[in-house]
Amino acid sequence: MENSHRLGWHSSRDFVGELAAATRAAGLRFGVYYLGGLDWTFKHVPIRNLGDMLACIPTGDDYRDYAAAQVRELIDRYQPSVIWNDIGWPNRADLPALFVDYYASVSDGVVNDRWLGEVALFDSLQASATRAAFNNRVKRALQSGDARALMSKPLHADFRAIEYGLGSAPEGEKWEACRGIGLAFGYNQNEIESDYLTHLAFVALREAVLRDGGNLLINVGPMADGTIPDIQRRALVGY
Repeated sequence: MENSHRLGWHSSRDFVGELAAATRAAGLRFGVYYLGGLDWTFKHVPIRNLGDMLACIPTGDDYRDYAAAQVRELIDRYQPSVIWNDIGWPNRADLPALFVDYYASVSDGVVNDRWLGEVALFDSLQASATRAAFNNRVKRALQSGDARALMSKPLHADFRAIEYGLGSAPEGEKWEACRGIGLAFGYNQNEIESDYLTHLAFVALREAVLRDGGNLLINVGPMADGTIPDIQRRALVGY
């Protein structure tokens, strides 16, 4: 995938296409992940909390056009069964047309709920006082046990996502629980054994999510050479 914003900021090898082909050859569905809320080539500032993160979402027309073009390229190239967007989106006004194009290409495709595109919110959080007040609301919501109350309902979602147990299962909606095997997504060489799910904990989590009508999305983080660390493999297969 070419990066028209920063020349040379891409791989010459189509890793996504290779993974899509291997996934489908195994008889599985293939989905893509896109981080529509953050791009440090557009806006590179420190992120220390949720308020900082939302304030960091680029909202200019240049990023709106760029992000929409990249997602459409993912659709055209790979016809993914799932588009799993993360954090947010630069402007919710662009989403209806994007979703129409996606479903026209993949009629049975699904999207998650992380398409928050509230420009007024993102822009208001540029002010330090507003950001501090917002972060205090976040703390109170976390203490009450339901961080989902902070965010408005998405314009559209085929399923809702609950990350690391932050929030209760939504009633009457399709949903999934997502988390890494360790304390975060991807591979972190600084994590210790107690940071990871054991096989018994993984099985218990899967059973609990399925019992409540959800889907479990587990992130496996390979090392730089592409191999899966033994501690992550054991959590999944038990040996």
